[in-house]
Amino acid sequence: MSTTLFRQALSTLLNSAIVDYLASVTNTKKAVDLLKAHFTFTAAEMAQHFQDGYGYALTFVYPSN
Repeated sequence: MSTTLFRQALSTLLNSAIVDYLASVTNTKKAVDLLKAHFTFTAAEMAQHFQDGYGYALTFVYPSN
């Protein structure tokens, strides 16, 4: 699994409402906030990764040879 794919999955998980709820119930909000600060993507980063993935897909579908 690539690092980017792992970070995207973790970002999605950390941004879910259930994680926020569980963090408040278990008193681990500080830990979750720290993880979010280091493992979530900004909108610009997500757009850039989407564009990169689209470029890779086009290269695969329409090789330059």
